[in-house]
Amino acid sequence: MPAPLAKLRGDVPPSLERVIERMMAKDPAARYQIPAEVADALTLFISKKSSPRRYVGRWVAAALFLGAILLGGVLVYVQTDKGEFAIEIADDDIALQVNEKGIKIHDWVAKRHYQLRAGKHDIRSGEYVIDVTELPEGVEFSTKSFTLKRGGKTIVTATLKRPENKNYLTEEALSWFPADATFFGGRDMRVFPELSLQQVLVMTQLAGGIDSRERDRIRNFVTILGRIDRLAFAFAADPLVPGKSRIFLRATGAISHPRLLEWFRQDWPGATIREEKGPQGERITLVGSSQVVAPAFAVIGNTDLILAGYQGFAEKHLEVVQQVLELRAGRGAGLSGAHAKALQEVPDKAWMFMVGETPDVLKSLVLFRVLPRRVTIAFSGTKSIEGRLRGNFATAAEAESFAANLTQLKQQGTEFVKNPPVPIKPQNSELLAKTLGGLKVEGNQDRVNVSIQVSSEAVDALEETLRDLPLSLFKKMTGTLPTK
Repeated sequence: MPAPLAKLRGDVPPSLERVIERMMAKDPAARYQIPAEVADALTLFISKKSSPRRYVGRWVAAALFLGAILLGGVLVYVQTDKGEFAIEIADDDIALQVNEKGIKIHDWVAKRHYQLRAGKHDIRSGEYVIDVTELPEGVEFSTKSFTLKRGGKTIVTATLKRPENKNYLTEEALSWFPADATFFGGRDMRVFPELSLQQVLVMTQLAGGIDSRERDRIRNFVTILGRIDRLAFAFAADPLVPGKSRIFLRATGAISHPRLLEWFRQDWPGATIREEKGPQGERITLVGSSQVVAPAFAVIGNTDLILAGYQGFAEKHLEVVQQVLELRAGRGAGLSGAHAKALQEVPDKAWMFMVGETPDVLKSLVLFRVLPRRVTIAFSGTKSIEGRLRGNFATAAEAESFAANLTQLKQQGTEFVKNPPVPIKPQNSELLAKTLGGLKVEGNQDRVNVSIQVSSEAVDALEETLRDLPLSLFKKMTGTLPTK
């Protein structure tokens, strides 16, 4: 353990010394687990006449920097929202500093300084890379393990391990979706990002009710949005007004707030824009309009974008957005126990899921006119993807119709990739036909279970095929499916 703080500063209260000792404990489980716990522990030492944020920030920064100075020659663990940094320091002339931008490593002998932060997630290898910048404004590079050497000896090694056994998609559903939501889902866009883009393009093409100008605006909007890491959505039917509902969509990542604001001002005539501050002082831009079909927006800092609306009532779109903001600030009611239990059916490592009571409105958007009353869909795995659907239907006849429709789609898809109307690489055609052949559809009274295994090679083949395939062919193929 580092030397007691009281030996360096005799005026430090014993209770503060215990807080800092806990922050620097060698065992990660013995430390505070989230920043809010540290803030609560330091509240006791704040002067009532002073700014809490300034003093808490000063004490946290001082404790972290002091820990960095005292921890030479040991292994330091630093928790981030993208995983855990393990930094081994074998030289007393190396200092470590943690701030909101990442981790700074100071090599005082060489007079060189480095900034480390979590970089792009390589899903298939299951690791994050580390983005390294030599300060000030020096060389930038990415690496899976950062190492410093002096005199032929390694003096610093830094690795980053992604979090395990946590499904942030379902956790966010619990904290961001309203209590009366009945259908919700999420998608980690970092898993197979090329396929994610193709999904957006295919869905845009299949949305026949949207004219070409609106499709172009949607595509333009996607290009300026920024980097999207995760998408989550929720649906809540209005129990008092049949056929009406509230719809919520949240995009999380590196959002381009200034570019979005410019887009709203220039490309959305009639939009009303107002600014407000969030509970942590973050900038929030609210955007709405009198258009019935256009949702309202909330851009939160540079991390989140909310799209939400009340079906058929333009004047209520912003009310729906405000409900999400209330939940985010901890002032609203989250999902009920029954819905939380439904989320437990989603595998821990699922990167896409949909669960809940299937809304009737989806009948006009999907390939099937017969839908389950309740459904759980999940995709997990990266090297070998496992997809599962479990549906509960109103009657055994509806379950049989759904299974038959899916079986027909399987046959059409297999025939499509074996004898494509446009050229497809033979190896891709063979892989996709084999994958579709493994689709299993099992029915039992009013239930249907569907499963499929997809190799990473088949995903690559699908990405390449979709990229070169005219999207109009999807509509032609799916248009032959029965509608009843």
